[in-house]
Amino acid sequence: MADVTISSLNTGIPTRNSVFPFSDGSATYKTFFSSISSIFFYPVDYLVVGGGGGGGQDYGGCGGAGGYLEGTTTLMVNQRYEVVVGKGGLKESSQDFCTNGQDSYFGNILAFGGGAGGPKRATSASGSSGGSGGGGYYTGYRGGLGVTGQGNDGAPGLPSGSPGSAVGGGGGGAGGIGSSSVGGIGKFSSITGTNLMYASGGTHRGNVGSTVTPDPRLNSGVGGDAAYGSWLVAANGSSGIVVIAYPGTPRGTAYTSAGTIISPNTISRPGFTIHTFTSSGYYLS
Repeated sequence: MADVTISSLNTGIPTRNSVFPFSDGSATYKTFFSSISSIFFYPVDYLVVGGGGGGGQDYGGCGGAGGYLEGTTTLMVNQRYEVVVGKGGLKESSQDFCTNGQDSYFGNILAFGGGAGGPKRATSASGSSGGSGGGGYYTGYRGGLGVTGQGNDGAPGLPSGSPGSAVGGGGGGAGGIGSSSVGGIGKFSSITGTNLMYASGGTHRGNVGSTVTPDPRLNSGVGGDAAYGSWLVAANGSSGIVVIAYPGTPRGTAYTSAGTIISPNTISRPGFTIHTFTSSGYYLS
């Protein structure tokens, strides 16, 4: 039997170039690894908005908008991504203070809930901080702070004798700070195929008597308006929203927290699949 020369065998770990013998800069190399990567990962557009803060009573401050985040991220195939859609904060009543909106998140992308307006019943009536800050109570209390990159500060309340009369401060919005009694502007997104504004701050509506101020549009992350008159006339903050979209046909499945499938939208934005969460759930990529 012939001798075998062990030293002639390659017992080392194969290098990339020994398996794919072309240079790092070649078009062939880039094309190959791009195609392999697309099997395991794919990019998605996302919109994550926190719940808006609740509005204050009487000369109370207005609710701040929920935090606003929009961009692109990469998902791994066959992974579960948790989704939380934050509820809107509650308006002030004769028994309860107004509250911050709840946080929303998709995977590790977190949008903070908006700050509550400065309430009439509190000893310290400054606006609360959040994604955007709530406005302050009318006697000059400061507005809450917004989170950099997600929202803006609420306005301080106007004290008695101020131009425009005494009134609670406007809530901060994703696109601008609150100013006197007017809420900060939100931001527009067309991720769903329809251009809509999200995350604007609450505004003070003045004396509305016993007429309840309408709550803002659901799943918009808008802060609740403040008002004075009978108790409960202010507005709750709006719930948040989570949306993901990507080119082509459905690659993953969205579920409610109870496990019910959320039907994908392949119509409103031609060439894209859209998964919209209006309540908490999860996404299997």
